[in-house]
This record gives sequence, structure tokens and C-alpha cells, in this order.
Amino acid sequence: MKQVFVAAVLALVLVPLAHAAGPVQSSTPWDRTRVIDASAESCPFAIQVHSTGTIHTWAYADGTVKTILQDFHIEWTNLETGKVASTPLGGPAIVYPDGTVVINGNNARFIAPGVGPVYADLGRTITTVEGVVFSAGQHSETLFPNVCAALD
Repeated sequence: MKQVFVAAVLALVLVPLAHAAGPVQSSTPWDRTRVIDASAESCPFAIQVHSTGTIHTWAYADGTVKTILQDFHIEWTNLETGKVASTPLGGPAIVYPDGTVVINGNNARFIAPGVGPVYADLGRTITTVEGVVFSAGQHSETLFPNVCAALD
């Protein structure tokens, strides 16, 4: 009798798991270029931003979306001098149904030759509709004007 009970319990637990749908997966090649005009809010020179890599996403039935960037790089170029700063990106980023966003890993890092890191967004960040609720690692306050030093 005990064996029948165990078999019935296992069936009740395992059958729904077997029927659970897996995530919908997609991969998108990314190659985009844009220009940030010179301004008081950015740098005193125009910057070309070129992003390349592959974006992989997994969308789950509960609304959760996980994103991982593969071989993803952002290259910033001072259009006046041609000086370049680049950063790899990795993630992952996870967006939950309640709007919470969790980012772990390298979200950007710029190093100016002879100066060192001028901008870093590395580690773990949790953001809700109220704003950042948790942050661990290196997180610079602002991208501008810091990244200008890497391109000047």
C-alpha cells in the first residue's frame, strides 16, 4: 500500500512538471550606431556610439524575461579627435512581472589611459518602480561628464 501511495504522490508532482512549458527563446544580432550631440549634459564634443553583439532572451509564462548579451561591446568615439573608449557588456538582466529589474555583472566600464576607470557600473543592481533598492559593486553616479575624460 505504501508503494502505491508513493507512486501516486510522485505522479501528482511529476506530471504537472512534465507538462510545464519551457521559455520562449530568441536571439537577435545587434549592430547599431548613433550620435550623442555635444551639449552641457554630455560632452563638449559629439560622440558616436557603436554597439555590436547578440541579444539572447528567454521569456517565461509568468512574464519573467531573462536577457544575456553575447560578445557585446560598445565603442564610443570622439568625432573631433577619433579617440575611442570601449566596454564589454554581459548581464544578465532579469525583468520580473512586477517590474523589478535585476542586473548582475558588467553593465559598463570605461578606462581613460593614464587616468584609470572613469565610469563603472559593475556588480548587482535591483531596481523597482520606486528606483534602485539594492546596489553592490562599483556604480558611478553619472556617465557624463566622466566618460568625456576617456575620450578627451
